[in-house]
Amino acid sequence: MSDKNPLDPVRASHEEEFFHKKNQDLIARLRHQLSTAETARALETATGVHDAELMSWLAELGITPDNAAVLHLVPLFQVAWSDGAIQPAERELLEKAAAETGIAPGTPAHGAFLELLKAPPSRGYYDAALIYTRLVLSALPEAEASAARENLQSLAGQMARAAGGLFGIFSKVAEEERAALRQISAQLEDHPAASDLLKKV
Repeated sequence: MSDKNPLDPVRASHEEEFFHKKNQDLIARLRHQLSTAETARALETATGVHDAELMSWLAELGITPDNAAVLHLVPLFQVAWSDGAIQPAERELLEKAAAETGIAPGTPAHGAFLELLKAPPSRGYYDAALIYTRLVLSALPEAEASAARENLQSLAGQMARAAGGLFGIFSKVAEEERAALRQISAQLEDHPAASDLLKKV
Protein backbone atom coordinates (compact mmCIF):
# COMPACT_ATOMS: atom_id res chain seq x y z
CA MET A 1 0.00 0.00 0.00
CA SER A 2 1.39 3.40 -1.02
CA ASP A 3 2.06 6.04 1.63
CA LYS A 4 1.26 8.71 -0.91
CA ASN A 5 -1.91 10.65 -0.22
CA PRO A 6 -4.04 11.02 -3.36
CA LEU A 7 -4.83 14.59 -2.27
CA ASP A 8 -1.15 15.59 -2.28
CA PRO A 9 -1.10 16.69 -5.95
CA VAL A 10 -4.25 18.77 -5.43
CA ARG A 11 -2.81 20.35 -2.27
CA ALA A 12 0.47 21.07 -4.01
CA SER A 13 -1.38 22.67 -6.92
CA HIS A 14 -3.31 24.95 -4.57
CA GLU A 15 -0.16 25.88 -2.68
CA GLU A 16 1.61 26.72 -5.93
CA GLU A 17 -1.35 28.85 -7.04
CA PHE A 18 -1.43 30.61 -3.64
CA PHE A 19 2.28 31.49 -3.68
CA HIS A 20 2.09 32.53 -7.34
CA LYS A 21 -0.71 34.98 -6.47
CA LYS A 22 1.28 36.26 -3.47
CA ASN A 23 4.29 36.85 -5.72
CA GLN A 24 2.16 38.63 -8.31
CA ASP A 25 0.64 40.86 -5.60
CA LEU A 26 4.10 41.69 -4.28
CA ILE A 27 5.36 42.53 -7.77
CA ALA A 28 2.30 44.75 -8.38
CA ARG A 29 2.89 46.59 -5.08
CA LEU A 30 6.56 47.13 -5.88
CA ARG A 31 5.71 48.44 -9.35
CA HIS A 32 3.14 50.79 -7.82
CA GLN A 33 5.68 52.07 -5.28
CA LEU A 34 8.27 52.63 -8.00
CA SER A 35 5.73 54.41 -10.20
CA THR A 36 4.62 56.62 -7.29
CA ALA A 37 8.22 57.47 -6.40
CA GLU A 38 9.02 58.37 -10.02
CA THR A 39 5.90 60.54 -10.28
CA ALA A 40 6.75 62.25 -6.98
CA ARG A 41 10.26 63.10 -8.22
CA ALA A 42 8.84 64.39 -11.52
CA LEU A 43 6.29 66.52 -9.63
CA GLU A 44 9.02 68.02 -7.47
CA THR A 45 11.01 68.96 -10.58
CA ALA A 46 8.00 70.30 -12.50
CA THR A 47 6.45 72.34 -9.67
CA GLY A 48 9.58 73.52 -7.88
CA VAL A 49 8.00 72.49 -4.56
CA HIS A 50 10.67 70.56 -2.68
CA ASP A 51 8.78 68.48 -0.17
CA ALA A 52 9.22 64.77 -0.88
CA GLU A 53 6.48 63.70 1.53
CA LEU A 54 3.89 66.00 -0.01
CA MET A 55 4.91 65.03 -3.56
CA SER A 56 4.49 61.34 -2.68
CA TRP A 57 1.07 62.09 -1.22
CA LEU A 58 0.01 63.95 -4.36
CA ALA A 59 1.32 61.15 -6.56
CA GLU A 60 -0.74 58.64 -4.56
CA LEU A 61 -3.79 60.84 -5.20
CA GLY A 62 -3.22 60.65 -8.96
CA ILE A 63 -1.53 64.01 -9.44
CA THR A 64 1.14 64.11 -12.15
CA PRO A 65 3.16 66.93 -13.73
CA ASP A 66 0.61 66.96 -16.57
CA ASN A 67 -2.44 67.59 -14.40
CA ALA A 68 -0.93 69.42 -11.40
CA ALA A 69 -2.40 72.75 -12.59
CA VAL A 70 -5.81 71.61 -11.34
CA LEU A 71 -4.53 71.81 -7.74
CA HIS A 72 -4.83 75.60 -7.84
CA LEU A 73 -8.61 75.24 -8.32
CA VAL A 74 -9.20 72.69 -5.56
CA PRO A 75 -10.04 75.32 -2.88
CA LEU A 76 -12.82 76.54 -5.17
CA PHE A 77 -14.09 72.98 -5.56
CA GLN A 78 -14.01 72.60 -1.78
CA VAL A 79 -16.45 75.50 -1.43
CA ALA A 80 -18.58 74.41 -4.40
CA TRP A 81 -18.99 70.85 -3.07
CA SER A 82 -19.50 71.88 0.58
CA ASP A 83 -23.30 71.70 0.29
CA GLY A 84 -23.18 68.39 -1.59
CA ALA A 85 -23.73 69.63 -5.15
CA ILE A 86 -22.19 72.01 -7.68
CA GLN A 87 -24.79 74.53 -8.82
CA PRO A 88 -24.88 75.86 -12.42
CA ALA A 89 -23.55 79.28 -11.37
CA GLU A 90 -20.74 77.61 -9.42
CA ARG A 91 -19.86 75.45 -12.42
CA GLU A 92 -19.71 78.54 -14.61
CA LEU A 93 -17.29 80.21 -12.19
CA LEU A 94 -15.16 77.06 -12.03
CA GLU A 95 -14.98 76.82 -15.82
CA LYS A 96 -13.99 80.48 -16.03
CA ALA A 97 -11.29 79.99 -13.38
CA ALA A 98 -9.98 76.91 -15.24
CA ALA A 99 -9.72 78.87 -18.49
CA GLU A 100 -7.90 81.73 -16.74
CA THR A 101 -5.52 79.21 -15.17
CA GLY A 102 -4.65 77.91 -18.64
CA ILE A 103 -6.39 74.55 -18.26
CA ALA A 104 -7.36 73.88 -21.88
CA PRO A 105 -9.90 71.26 -23.05
CA GLY A 106 -8.27 68.02 -24.11
CA THR A 107 -5.34 68.32 -21.70
CA PRO A 108 -4.70 65.98 -18.74
CA ALA A 109 -5.34 68.90 -16.39
CA HIS A 110 -8.73 69.46 -17.97
CA GLY A 111 -9.49 65.76 -17.59
CA ALA A 112 -8.71 66.06 -13.88
CA PHE A 113 -10.89 69.18 -13.75
CA LEU A 114 -13.83 67.27 -15.25
CA GLU A 115 -13.39 64.49 -12.71
CA LEU A 116 -13.62 67.03 -9.89
CA LEU A 117 -16.88 68.30 -11.41
CA LYS A 118 -18.36 64.78 -11.32
CA ALA A 119 -17.75 63.92 -7.68
CA PRO A 120 -16.23 65.61 -4.62
CA PRO A 121 -12.65 64.59 -3.87
CA SER A 122 -11.60 63.13 -0.54
CA ARG A 123 -10.69 65.23 2.48
CA GLY A 124 -7.09 64.14 1.93
CA TYR A 125 -7.20 65.53 -1.61
CA TYR A 126 -8.43 68.88 -0.32
CA ASP A 127 -5.77 69.01 2.40
CA ALA A 128 -2.92 68.05 0.08
CA ALA A 129 -3.99 70.64 -2.49
CA LEU A 130 -4.19 73.40 0.12
CA ILE A 131 -0.75 72.53 1.51
CA TYR A 132 0.63 72.53 -2.03
CA THR A 133 -0.97 75.89 -2.80
CA ARG A 134 0.40 77.42 0.37
CA LEU A 135 3.92 76.16 -0.36
CA VAL A 136 3.74 77.60 -3.88
CA LEU A 137 2.64 80.94 -2.42
CA SER A 138 5.34 80.86 0.24
CA ALA A 139 7.99 80.72 -2.49
CA LEU A 140 6.77 84.03 -3.95
CA PRO A 141 7.80 87.51 -2.78
CA GLU A 142 5.57 88.47 0.15
CA ALA A 143 3.64 91.19 -1.68
CA GLU A 144 2.94 88.86 -4.60
CA ALA A 145 2.01 85.96 -2.30
CA SER A 146 -0.33 88.20 -0.29
CA ALA A 147 -2.07 89.38 -3.45
CA ALA A 148 -2.43 85.80 -4.70
CA ARG A 149 -3.87 84.65 -1.36
CA GLU A 150 -6.38 87.48 -1.36
CA ASN A 151 -7.34 86.70 -4.95
CA LEU A 152 -7.90 83.02 -4.17
CA GLN A 153 -9.91 83.83 -1.06
CA SER A 154 -11.96 86.34 -3.03
CA LEU A 155 -12.72 83.73 -5.69
CA ALA A 156 -13.68 81.23 -2.98
CA GLY A 157 -16.02 83.84 -1.52
CA GLN A 158 -17.61 84.41 -4.91
CA MET A 159 -18.07 80.63 -5.21
CA ALA A 160 -19.79 80.53 -1.82
CA ARG A 161 -22.22 83.26 -2.87
CA ALA A 162 -22.85 81.85 -6.35
CA ALA A 163 -25.13 79.03 -5.24
CA GLY A 164 -28.14 81.31 -4.79
CA GLY A 165 -29.58 83.87 -7.16
CA LEU A 166 -27.75 85.42 -10.07
CA PHE A 167 -24.11 84.84 -9.10
CA GLY A 168 -25.08 85.32 -5.50
CA ILE A 169 -26.40 88.87 -5.79
CA PHE A 170 -29.36 88.01 -3.54
CA SER A 171 -27.90 84.97 -1.84
CA LYS A 172 -26.60 84.20 1.61
CA VAL A 173 -23.60 82.02 2.30
CA ALA A 174 -24.61 78.68 3.83
CA GLU A 175 -22.89 77.46 7.00
CA GLU A 176 -21.21 74.59 5.10
CA GLU A 177 -19.67 77.08 2.72
CA ARG A 178 -18.63 79.35 5.59
CA ALA A 179 -16.84 76.39 7.20
CA ALA A 180 -15.03 75.63 3.94
CA LEU A 181 -14.00 79.29 3.61
CA ARG A 182 -12.66 79.32 7.18
CA GLN A 183 -10.61 76.18 6.56
CA ILE A 184 -9.17 77.55 3.31
CA SER A 185 -8.31 80.86 4.94
CA ALA A 186 -6.61 79.15 7.89
CA GLN A 187 -4.58 76.86 5.63
CA LEU A 188 -3.46 79.68 3.35
CA GLU A 189 -2.46 81.99 6.19
CA ASP A 190 -0.52 79.41 8.23
CA HIS A 191 3.10 78.71 7.36
CA PRO A 192 4.19 75.49 9.11
CA ALA A 193 6.24 72.97 7.19
CA ALA A 194 4.22 70.60 5.05
CA SER A 195 5.73 67.60 6.83
CA ASP A 196 4.25 68.90 10.10
CA LEU A 197 0.86 69.49 8.50
CA LEU A 198 0.79 65.99 7.06
CA LYS A 199 0.80 64.60 10.59
CA LYS A 200 -2.43 66.47 11.36
CA VAL A 201 -4.54 65.22 8.45
